[in-house]
Amino acid sequence: MGFFAGELAAILSAHQSHPQGSPWAILTRMGVHPQQIDRLKKANEDIGQIATLPQPYLSQLRAELDLTSPEWARLQAAIEADVFFRLLLYHNYSLEEAANRANAVFANVLKDQLAASGKQESVYVPDEEVGSTEPFLHPRRTRGKKLEDIGS
Repeated sequence: MGFFAGELAAILSAHQSHPQGSPWAILTRMGVHPQQIDRLKKANEDIGQIATLPQPYLSQLRAELDLTSPEWARLQAAIEADVFFRLLLYHNYSLEEAANRANAVFANVLKDQLAASGKQESVYVPDEEVGSTEPFLHPRRTRGKKLEDIGS
């Protein structure tokens, strides 16, 4: 099973209101597209499949289910492990070796997340924040004219 999909399935099952119903129904109620839910279900069954939820849905899920710090840390660590797993597969690692290394990443990130009480966010910058960072304090040096000479 994919790291994120597996952790998500376990968390959804724990927060399931109807024992006979599907734990994935929570995502349907949140407005997640049915194809995305199918991808998550497939990723839960097959380690070669990777699927995750966009950040707005993760935030909504966290608020709606009132996830505990350990649950949120598990989801964040699973996202990191899936990213690492995908990278290893891209670089032609065997499925078994990639899964073992990604599992080690998951364990270490989870320890870090739990040590930070689950409040620490991913080291990856979300796409919507890429352009909003403050400029560097030290501009890069160039081989051309000095900045003072350009203005004169």
